[in-house]
Amino acid sequence: MQVFVTTLNGKSITMNVERSETLNDLKAKISNTEGIALHQLRLISSTGELKDGHLTLDELGLQADCALTLVRSPRRLDTTPVPVFVRVENKPKHERNRSHLTPIEFRDSSTIYTFDIPLQSCISELKVRLCKEQQFRVEEQRLFLNDHPLDDDCRLDDSFIDAYSTVELRVVKAATAKIEVHCNLHRYIACPRNCSGWPYHHGC
Repeated sequence: MQVFVTTLNGKSITMNVERSETLNDLKAKISNTEGIALHQLRLISSTGELKDGHLTLDELGLQADCALTLVRSPRRLDTTPVPVFVRVENKPKHERNRSHLTPIEFRDSSTIYTFDIPLQSCISELKVRLCKEQQFRVEEQRLFLNDHPLDDDCRLDDSFIDAYSTVELRVVKAATAKIEVHCNLHRYIACPRNCSGWPYHHGC
């Protein structure tokens, strides 16, 4: 469908989008077209400002040929660190990482840590902090906000993370994946094969 956007200089541009695309997807297209930083883009509809970038255009109630107004917010210059919470699923007691940080809250299935970090920082910088202070390997970290994955190259404020927001950390063990690949490869090599290269027994 088509969406009409009135830009900062008053001209109207047409954006071709799908109803299943998110507001962040639409903002990214406008950012590429107009050369405006993503975190400075604000879109106004007839009902008010569209804020939740993770919702689809359909969920936001945007119809084909609807009109939106582009507003540019001033670039945030304040680099004062603000508290951001990271929820981590608890490990068995003998596997817990030692840290000088004390969890501010302990629940049945998760521990929440606080990090003071500027909102202009990238997600990758938060991962580095988690690695240095909580010993979670960067390559094993997967960060989510409201079940939406966070891009390493995006800033915290571009990812709709604000002061006192809670981010979820899911740890994906790289070693486990390597073991699975190694086992499958070993089974493939060790299995007797016919002239076409296929194993005689599919269950081997």
